[in-house]
Amino acid sequence: MLVPSWIQEEAVVDDTEVVKDIITVAQRLELEVEEEDVEELIEEHKEELTTEELQTLLAQQQDNAQREASSDNEEQQSNNQPIPTADIKNILVKWKAVQEFTNAHYPDSAEANRINDLYSDTLVRYFRQMLKKREKQTTLDRFFTTPSAKKRKMDEDVQD
Repeated sequence: MLVPSWIQEEAVVDDTEVVKDIITVAQRLELEVEEEDVEELIEEHKEELTTEELQTLLAQQQDNAQREASSDNEEQQSNNQPIPTADIKNILVKWKAVQEFTNAHYPDSAEANRINDLYSDTLVRYFRQMLKKREKQTTLDRFFTTPSAKKRKMDEDVQD
């Protein structure tokens, strides 16, 4: 026998005691629970699942986990598409205009400043940092220009 006898003996508990305990706890939590509902719930959980039912349940859980993981990957891939630098610059200019407008026209300027700062510190900062990183990156065009383009650039510099 796989289960020790002392566990089997303790497992035998009077259902009426369990039902009363559940109803008492539910009443303390101010929940509406009827004795029949609790008894039905206990009966449903008394039945042990067969190996086949357990395997089916496990397969369903694995399928759900796999679907979740694939949907998370799709979301990450769609979020990883690069944002054009021009779009970032454009939105930062618009944000500056919104800040100026709200500071000038909102009745409670302290609240407007607080909200603008909160938004700037969280969301807008992300785009500012992204723009700064891009500005720091040296473009390959600086290193791989044609000789004639270099000559034109030098001629323009000399004429200035």
